[in-house]
Amino acid sequence: MLEFRSINANDFEKFNKYRTLDKTNASEGAFVTMFIWNRYYNLEIAENGEYLFLRFNIKNKAPSYFFPIGHGNLSKAIEELSLYSSSKGEQLAFRLVSGEHAEKLKQIDEKRFAFTEDRDCFDYVYPFPVKSFIQKEIILTISLKIIPMNMLKLQNLRC
Repeated sequence: MLEFRSINANDFEKFNKYRTLDKTNASEGAFVTMFIWNRYYNLEIAENGEYLFLRFNIKNKAPSYFFPIGHGNLSKAIEELSLYSSSKGEQLAFRLVSGEHAEKLKQIDEKRFAFTEDRDCFDYVYPFPVKSFIQKEIILTISLKIIPMNMLKLQNLRC
């Protein structure tokens, strides 16, 4: 059974280890982001050797989970989360799920999860005036890195 505990500054290397395995670039999965928002979201973490699990406990909302970070048997990881949430009398729910991660959940069991978009949780790219050739080159370079990673419009589940 997974054992969740509060996140702390000593978890930095652990986060990086799992993010490297996962190859995720979402800002929501970055340690600094999680650490900064820890008190608001009452974040807890657990691990099973293949994946790092993040549990959100937002005031006045049912607990939910970030998509598992790591690499291994994803179906087993989802089942572990399901057993944990059931043991707590909770329904398994994910927040901040990218389109790519939603597809992975569908591959595991398309009928098990209901997918809904929450516009309040979308990532946005804000336009700004470009004044020079160098700025255009920087934007192009950044765009070429961002667009293939589906960062312009992430479709999220409950946030």
